[in-house]
Amino acid sequence: MDIGEGRERRLFLGVDELRQIKKETGRGFFALFSQFHLNAEPDEVQAVIRLALIGGGMSPSEAEDIATYYATPPRPMRKAYEAAHKVLSAIWNGIDPQDGAKDGERVSDDQMDRLIDRILGSALKNGASIDTRNLSIADLLSLVRAANDDPDDKPAAPVDLFMKLHGSK
Repeated sequence: MDIGEGRERRLFLGVDELRQIKKETGRGFFALFSQFHLNAEPDEVQAVIRLALIGGGMSPSEAEDIATYYATPPRPMRKAYEAAHKVLSAIWNGIDPQDGAKDGERVSDDQMDRLIDRILGSALKNGASIDTRNLSIADLLSLVRAANDDPDDKPAAPVDLFMKLHGSK
């Protein structure tokens, strides 16, 4: 999700992040979510973005730097606000179909086969020698990370990975 920097970032809020948001904002999840569109303060937007970046696998120091820069006035707050609201909405409503698979939706075998063919084709184009007989999901994720030139990227859930690589948003 883009928070205003023109780059897609993985945002996720788990139980620990929600507890921390409550400590920092003084509002529990539902109180914050239900009133967010009416009276979210910049420090609440910043807290949601920072903790969602951490929940998405980013280091706390990098998340702090990004949230401080992109979710703090005088920078335009619109993208950060929308991203924070979308993350909170995903907790309440589930994932928006535009952002990935619906809750419980499965990727078909044919879709996954085409995706794997694309991943392997890309790896072979880049000079990788691959034996596909014993290729695991972890191996595929490693190929994806290598193709993205991001060795520290945390693996996403298989449907999220499929949707990202398939080009769906």
